[in-house]
Amino acid sequence: MESRFEKRTLYIQDNAGHYLNKFGIMESTGNKISWNWCAFFFTSTWMIYRKMYKPAIFVMIIEYLAIPFLAALFSGSFILGTLTTSIGSSLSLAVSILLGLFGNYIYMKHIDELMDKEPFDDQFGYQQKYGGISWKLVVIFIIIGNILSLAVEKVLF
Repeated sequence: MESRFEKRTLYIQDNAGHYLNKFGIMESTGNKISWNWCAFFFTSTWMIYRKMYKPAIFVMIIEYLAIPFLAALFSGSFILGTLTTSIGSSLSLAVSILLGLFGNYIYMKHIDELMDKEPFDDQFGYQQKYGGISWKLVVIFIIIGNILSLAVEKVLF
């Protein structure tokens, strides 16, 4: 029977050593904070790359809908529009910082949930389908995100 460490390796696949080290430190200290530069810079794109679709959609709603909506709400006034742009930038930065701080923890919990749901009859297929990375979906979500962003801009402005 595989250890939890070995199972996590099968789900993480690319760059497993890095993530296993981060997970080990978080578990031994009980601290949920562990800096992740990729999560900070690429937010929802990093989540899609790591196949964390549900949290990625939540972050994308904030990035592509909530922040532009806020900007459009006050865009008629120069002062409020400028303030809203600052607020929108601040919210984007806050999302990046939060994901930078908690991205590894979110990823660890995601991997652990996958391991708990793993079927006994097709472990390898399940690990390949739900674990690892996906460049193809990153490209698709970047395209969808840009289309969504343009659509929101057209509607709101």
